[in-house]
Amino acid sequence: MVLGRPGRVVLGRPGQVVPGRPGRPWGGRAGLPAPGRVRYIGPLTAHGAAGPLGAPHAPARIRRARVGVAVLFAALGILNGVWAARIPAVKAGLGLSDGALGVALISAPVGLVLATLAAGRIVDRFGSSRPARVAGALVVVAPVGMGLAGNQAELMAALLAYGAVGGTLDVAMNAQAVRVERGYGRPLMNSFHGLFSFGVLGGALLGGLSA
Repeated sequence: MVLGRPGRVVLGRPGQVVPGRPGRPWGGRAGLPAPGRVRYIGPLTAHGAAGPLGAPHAPARIRRARVGVAVLFAALGILNGVWAARIPAVKAGLGLSDGALGVALISAPVGLVLATLAAGRIVDRFGSSRPARVAGALVVVAPVGMGLAGNQAELMAALLAYGAVGGTLDVAMNAQAVRVERGYGRPLMNSFHGLFSFGVLGGALLGGLSA
């Protein structure tokens, strides 16, 4: 694709230059090509026109990836919301004091931070899709340990595992979201994080109803 005068878009081959008036150099005002001159800036891809014009119609593979990423964001939000609503019941069931509960709850962010440090390397090596799928499956199972914990130590171990899996999923699904956003050629990240927020709200309601 080549660009000429502002608002003019011309499709062309790599290296193609449409001649203009003799003696006019490249680059007009603000770095734009001089009138009558156009320059090749990139091919027309399967996602649509190259550059900021974006993709008018994303391929089916990208649409499926978008749905998968949306499900991961919503699922993680729901799980966090359910757990937040169930904390008082877990505290009462284990007979923990406020201080003991606070110590136990630290385990989740510790696991998240430790996993985040390694998750970046995992995504760099294996890509974002596979780690997101694996972590997405594990994060659904991890909260079971929190519900089955019989004492503070078991609760801390379960929270550490949940934080680690959740941190890995957080990195992988955000990296996958960036790829989906690039495939669509328009901003989508806010919608994914919005789904996470609605998931937290819905999870808290579910947790409160099941209390």
